[in-house]
Amino acid sequence: MNQIIVMNPFARHLRKDKTLRSRLLALVHRKTAIIETQTVQALIETLEQLSVTHTSLKNVAVYIIGGDGTFNQVLNWVMTLPQENRPLLMPVGGGQFNFMTKFVGLKSTDPSVNLAEIFSGRIHTETKSWRPVCVTDSYTHEKRYGAVIGNGILCDFVEWYEEMGKGDLLDVLKLIGIVISDFGKNMLRGRHGRIKPIQGTLFVDGVKLPCTEYAAIMAATVPEFMPTCKPFRAPTVPNAFSTYAYWGNFTPLALSVPFIWRGLKSPLTDPCAVNTNAQEIRIHTTDPRLLIDGDIHLWQSKKQPHARTLTFTHGPEIQLLHAVV
Repeated sequence: MNQIIVMNPFARHLRKDKTLRSRLLALVHRKTAIIETQTVQALIETLEQLSVTHTSLKNVAVYIIGGDGTFNQVLNWVMTLPQENRPLLMPVGGGQFNFMTKFVGLKSTDPSVNLAEIFSGRIHTETKSWRPVCVTDSYTHEKRYGAVIGNGILCDFVEWYEEMGKGDLLDVLKLIGIVISDFGKNMLRGRHGRIKPIQGTLFVDGVKLPCTEYAAIMAATVPEFMPTCKPFRAPTVPNAFSTYAYWGNFTPLALSVPFIWRGLKSPLTDPCAVNTNAQEIRIHTTDPRLLIDGDIHLWQSKKQPHARTLTFTHGPEIQLLHAVV
């Protein structure tokens, strides 16, 4: 076995394209293991069993068919392995937005197209080191890794988005309009709607930001996580991750969405925001939610909030396969 295909049967492309699975299976080589499970827990158990039965996965390529959330599940499994035993990862598409697929240089979001070109040699790959963001929770002592991690109104937005049945970029833009409208209606009534700030304090590289509640913070080690959405201004550097935090009022934030989306300066939000690279972020809050690679992660039940410190740092290096341009 020199390659593994992890397939999420509930990924968007597999659900909508009824012939995709058969096209994918037709591409499989004899020395390829296929992992296709019905639950996340079953996926993790299968991967863990694989790491037990094989003494070394270092030179094994894992091709991930699914969205960014599926990639994240595999990423967090890889981080449990000894560094010398970690396989090579390559997300090949099949999900909702596929920002990790784009990050590794693949132009198509159809995994059958990408795998056919990789296996035929039309796409050459090279190995590159990459470090995700690591978040440590002081209350549970749990660590989670991800490419894009945020909280606050980002979690509110995604919860609303999932209730609407998800969708494509157009549906995201429609929901942004609905959120702004909901905010305007509730502002007139002197209250918050579904999108609201959370209580907490923020430290970026040891500097306390001037707030006791904030709208959101986001940390990432990829430059773009939705089509055309590149909110970070500072160039990516090896020893830090991109950071955006906002603690001002919602009215200027709503008016500045087109600027923030493209990483442009906005005089309305810049006085209450940081957009920089950081080596460490600390958040003191009672909100147990984090948005990690498009999925909501709960450290514990929202019904029993506990004060906690979330510490964001760079995670260890792993190896990703990138398409050679």
